[in-house]
Amino acid sequence: MQNNLLSDFFVSHTELSAVDHFMQLMVKTNTFDNRLQILQQQLQQSEKLQLKVIQQNKELNDNIVDLQQLQDNYQIEIKTLKKQLQEQAAKLPLLNNQLQEAQQLQKQSAQQNELLCKKIAELELIKNNQVIENLKQKIQLQPVEYEEVVRKKIIHHDDEMQERKKLLSSPKELSYGVWTDPDTGLMWARISIGQIWQNGRCLGDAKKLSWFDAEAECKKFRLGGYSGWRLPKAAELQTLMMNQKTGYNCPEDFLLKPVENDFGLYWSSSSGSSGNSYVKDVNFQSGTSYDSFKSKCCYVRAVRLA
Repeated sequence: MQNNLLSDFFVSHTELSAVDHFMQLMVKTNTFDNRLQILQQQLQQSEKLQLKVIQQNKELNDNIVDLQQLQDNYQIEIKTLKKQLQEQAAKLPLLNNQLQEAQQLQKQSAQQNELLCKKIAELELIKNNQVIENLKQKIQLQPVEYEEVVRKKIIHHDDEMQERKKLLSSPKELSYGVWTDPDTGLMWARISIGQIWQNGRCLGDAKKLSWFDAEAECKKFRLGGYSGWRLPKAAELQTLMMNQKTGYNCPEDFLLKPVENDFGLYWSSSSGSSGNSYVKDVNFQSGTSYDSFKSKCCYVRAVRLA
């Protein structure tokens, strides 16, 4: 048998075509494998996406169930509210009747009060007329004696007032740090809260207080052996004020200034006309009186009945 080389085997055209065909098949096989691999990867991604869609559908179904439950609850609440509204609407005519009855009773009560006031006025008029008649009869029966009694009472009253005026502004009283106004019968502290009365003299400066603290300090205040001090009313303070002028309406140095060169803005206990948060003050520096906010700070001069 004759030995042939490999080159001899591929000499013919047919053999070369076979080799070429084989190589093309190899290329096609590699391309198919690549495409198969790509398709497998795409299939895996598709399966993952499908799982994700299934999970989202599950969550969506759960949300739908929750929404349905909320809707059911809302429907129950709406039914309950409608029922309550119907019950209240049913009670409305009864309430209207009761309101009308109450208004009628109020009207009748007002009429009865008016009649009662008229009766009281008539009785008082009758009583006053009777008293006047009795006095007239007494005067007619004993004119001289009655006039003498009245005259003696007037003289006695005038004597008492003169004696009282001497007493009220006596040096002894002033030495205790107090002064009694003979025109009003009110005893005033010569000093203001914060000052000290010692050995017949005023020491230190007064302190400014809020209205709330002013009332409390007056209750604790002691001067000249007296207690029972209070915050004065606006009308009482104004008796010490000189209208549109600086100073105090009293003999000189009977009432002392809270600080040097200032006659002071003082609190009263009277409510202001601007609302519940305001109180009347009295300004002795300008001789005026206005409303002040309660949290504002002013001087305080205590007063008591003599």
